Amino acid sequence: MPTVIEIVKGYLEAHGYDGLFNPDGECACVLSDLAPADCITEECEPGYLAPCPADCGDHDWHIVPAKQEVSPVAPDGYKIGNLGPKQEGGGD
Repeated sequence: MPTVIEIVKGYLEAHGYDGLFNPDGECACVLSDLAPADCITEECEPGYLAPCPADCGDHDWHIVPAKQEVSPVAPDGYKIGNLGPKQEGGGD
């Protein structure tokens, strides 16, 4: 029987999402590391990878509700949605 994490991951992959985020907090996770601290809650929403704003400084990426024009490289080394090949040297 699949776990809740496996079910959620399957849904996100099937619908083209890159991960989850909590709009009320600073929590977000990508498909390759879904709910790393077992922190998935009913407030989590599906979203897409996006680059950090210039004033962020705390992270390499964010998960946001709408797709962005810029294509950051995911923490697992693949482009958004794992559609592109693994990027070397930080990606494009």
